[in-house]
Amino acid sequence: MHPIWNLVSILTARRIYTRAPTRSKCIYLTFDDGPDPDYTPRITSLLAKNQAQATFFLQGERVERYGHIVSDLVSGGHTIGNHSYSHASFNAIDLERQVEEIDRTDSLLKDYDGRDRHIFRPPHGHLNFKTITLFALRRQDVALWTHDTLDYRLTTAEIVKRMTDLVLRSGDIILFHDDGAPALGALENLLPLWRESGFEFAAL
Repeated sequence: MHPIWNLVSILTARRIYTRAPTRSKCIYLTFDDGPDPDYTPRITSLLAKNQAQATFFLQGERVERYGHIVSDLVSGGHTIGNHSYSHASFNAIDLERQVEEIDRTDSLLKDYDGRDRHIFRPPHGHLNFKTITLFALRRQDVALWTHDTLDYRLTTAEIVKRMTDLVLRSGDIILFHDDGAPALGALENLLPLWRESGFEFAAL
């Protein structure tokens, strides 16, 4: 192994998550692409009814438009994460632009939770060597996912079938989006089922 890859491997240990550590029977619900003025409040209301905390990976440009929703997320006990400013694919922009997208959004989110750095989810899950090295050196966590619900292209019924066909394990990270009806409809069905199976729902 080249020494630089060995260094990155050491620095990124437990910094890029596809599953999260837990001592209880717990899964982690995550939502990308918000905040959305129509669906995010409805999803958080549903989460509250099911005693569920979640992580919302927010786009900076939407944070600027819907800051009141971000305030509600934080006051509701949810974690807010960084999903870049404009949702540009990190495969298509240079490192300087990536840093700008990350830092601009972190700065916006700090106004709501006081944190300088936030757990990051790259748009479309795209990471490259330079991006990984950047996060390693910053010691800034990156959260990918264990299971993608595909709620951006499946119907509610298809999402429910997809997720109920899986065998979930404690620590699994589930990817939803909080900007459309399919995720909301699926959650109305899935949250009670998962709760009956003994799972709790925590924020990263």
